[in-house]
Amino acid sequence: MVVAGGAAYGNNNNNTDARNAIFAGAVFLGLGVLCCLSAIINTCANCSDHRHSHASCGITVLVHEADALRQQNSSLCQQLKALQFQIQRQQIIFDQQLHKSVSTQPTIPNKSTGQAHDFKEEINNLKEENSNLNEQDDQLKKEINTLEQANDVMKENINNLKQENSDLKQEFRRLQQENSRLEQEYRRFEQESRILRQEIDRCIEENNRLKNS
Repeated sequence: MVVAGGAAYGNNNNNTDARNAIFAGAVFLGLGVLCCLSAIINTCANCSDHRHSHASCGITVLVHEADALRQQNSSLCQQLKALQFQIQRQQIIFDQQLHKSVSTQPTIPNKSTGQAHDFKEEINNLKEENSNLNEQDDQLKKEINTLEQANDVMKENINNLKQENSDLKQEFRRLQQENSRLEQEYRRFEQESRILRQEIDRCIEENNRLKNS
């Protein structure tokens, strides 16, 4: 029976290693996202000085980053749910084996006392491990919440850039119209200037003719 309990305990150790791996991955992912977000914000700040040429580029980068973040969040949630289900299943199996072993245990005072002590110690270890897993679960939930908040910030930045891009397009169309108006005004001015020069030349010729006569 101790061997069976140890096997269940070994499975829980494997679960702990898996949870630790996921937790480390979540922490690494969170740091990567924060660094990425910082770089994107800096990029957006630089883009504000050259927004006519870089607004579309900034929007594309943020859209790709937001999609990647959503996929990573979804994958992390699925892994967490699968691990929680596996832990619950292992706990049920262990409880069933423990109950079955206790109910069929022969009444030998010394041996029964020693095995009962081993079971209690193993149960206490499992309770402590379960407490640690709950703490890790809470930490993962906090990490996921942080990533969701970062995702919301990125969405807001994307919406702001879209609005800025729309404003730039309107400003560009206005400048095009203004440029077209100035070109028409310039052509009109050139035409009037030619007419004026012709009139001046005619007056000079007339003046010379009068002098000669």
